Amino acid sequence: MKQSKLAVKTRKEFSSKAFNISHKWLERSGFITQHSAGVYHYGHFMTKTINNIEGLMNKHLEKIGATQVQLSLLQSTELWRQSGRFDLYQGENSGAMFTTKSREDNLFTLAASAEEVATEYIKSCDFTAKNFALNNNNVTIFQHGIKLRDEIRAAGGVLRTKEFKMMDAYSFSLTEEDMKNAYNETKKALSDFLDELGLEYSFVKADNGDMGGSISEELMVFTEIGDDIIWTDESGQSANEEVADKINWVGSIKKRKVLEVGHIFQLGTNYSEKFDLTWDSSEGKKILHMGCYGIGTSRLIAAYIEKNNDEYGMIFDKSISAYKVHVLKVGKSEEMEAILSSLISKLEQFNISYLIDDRKVRAGAKFMEADMLGMTKQIVLGDKVAKENKVEVKDRRTNERTLFDIEDFELIKNII
Repeated sequence: MKQSKLAVKTRKEFSSKAFNISHKWLERSGFITQHSAGVYHYGHFMTKTINNIEGLMNKHLEKIGATQVQLSLLQSTELWRQSGRFDLYQGENSGAMFTTKSREDNLFTLAASAEEVATEYIKSCDFTAKNFALNNNNVTIFQHGIKLRDEIRAAGGVLRTKEFKMMDAYSFSLTEEDMKNAYNETKKALSDFLDELGLEYSFVKADNGDMGGSISEELMVFTEIGDDIIWTDESGQSANEEVADKINWVGSIKKRKVLEVGHIFQLGTNYSEKFDLTWDSSEGKKILHMGCYGIGTSRLIAAYIEKNNDEYGMIFDKSISAYKVHVLKVGKSEEMEAILSSLISKLEQFNISYLIDDRKVRAGAKFMEADMLGMTKQIVLGDKVAKENKVEVKDRRTNERTLFDIEDFELIKNII
């Protein structure tokens, strides 16, 4: 991809309305552009990064047999009335849902959540016990999509918005024990995903609130911009202040600032009973047990940037970087053009994603923007090193620079 072709506009200065690090860099780099309070357009680099994060989540969720779907964004209010949650999401509640009417005067909600439609979807599949037996008596679906909530306190860039990207998963199990197994398995998959991102996090015991069910845990990332406080003890237990008095703490207790990026629930039969979601057992019809699991993807990116930045910009790991390689063309010689052609051919041969800064701007501007965008590796092509048939590879995190002969691409590939 040529950078000159991108519909991206970066800024020389931070926005005066941005206060936290992630908001400052995301807006300055053109990752996001504000449309209105709590509503943002996602630029090319934000979109690519989100796609990569979603792909990483897919890898871990598909390992446990979860199936990707896409549930309706436009949802019948009748489903929400049937679950008893319609009135809870109206009025002055923070996070209240948006509604709209069709030309036939039918009222719809715009997806604030998806428990109701997920239950409806599984019911429409008409699965038998044999279908569940193929995956340890569980069926799990997940989706990546937009959620819309009329957030009262929209702030902090993509930290708290009215429209945001989310991964939400739903497990359906034959028995309560099966549900607990599915819950632990999905929690482990999400933990593996977060470990690969390199974030420090904790699943924290919490109240189920209007979601219903018996057990829930908030997924908290440790960061100083967090607006929540959790308690942790020497054994690794964590809990928020709402349920701290119910925990058998071990040793000394610490309070730490965290940012909630997700929430997982054991919902039991709360939704299945209301929608008559059953399976045929040898003892007759029985209600399915349900779990749900959500991670705010756009908020997760902000949390990641808060931990992965320096004075020059953002720093992305290769697993989620918009492109793995940022090629900076800062020369004009025939030797440099020949090396560029050879490099691109090899990158494509090994399916390594790349962005070429081919713009006619000064080298200093290219270096500054490359650091700001934070792609994992930079390859600098200049006239001087081209005469020696070499390229310079820079690691964005360590700022270490290494010269390589273009013929030694195997060495270059190994560090990209």
